[in-house]
Amino acid sequence: LRRGERLALIVLAVIYAAAVLSPVIAPYPPAEQLHIIALKNQAPSLAHPFGTDRFSRDLLSRVLFGTLISLSVATLAVIVSGIVGTLYGLVAAAFGRVADVVLMRTLDGLMSIPRVLLLIAILALWDPVPLWMLVVLLGITGWFEVARLVRAEAIAARERDYVSAARSLGAGRTRIMLRHLLPNVLAPVIVTTAIN
Repeated sequence: LRRGERLALIVLAVIYAAAVLSPVIAPYPPAEQLHIIALKNQAPSLAHPFGTDRFSRDLLSRVLFGTLISLSVATLAVIVSGIVGTLYGLVAAAFGRVADVVLMRTLDGLMSIPRVLLLIAILALWDPVPLWMLVVLLGITGWFEVARLVRAEAIAARERDYVSAARSLGAGRTRIMLRHLLPNVLAPVIVTTAIN
């Protein structure tokens, strides 16, 4: 890793550590109103490094706890989208031309719907949205690019000699998909998932 990459990893590790340890390192509980009159809208100070809000709550504590929730939702949503996109792309590549055409035209139709608009509409109609449902919504609307990438990588991999050898030895499509194609598409999926 280059110097900039190492620095980025260190910063991300510090942010994740601060989020995970927020119950321990936060100076105050995130919803505690310290003194509703005397401490509201305070500027940053030694006692409150990020200041306080209009309800006299410590902003540093709220940011630390909010980071934990945000990173948890983002991580779980990316895992869901990675799994769905990988399976969809593998099925499109492994199960023949008809399945490929149907699945990819369906994917093109889904990609034509703006994700942000779809999420706003769903969240506006369903209020309040439970946290687990937010993870599912973000996950099932974010897998389209992963599926296209996996399909392209799997199509390239299925033309290799070891896949032809497995096919000639009688391996079924599911076995070829899971044993031979999946390991070849994991590296780009991991990179895409990390970027997401």
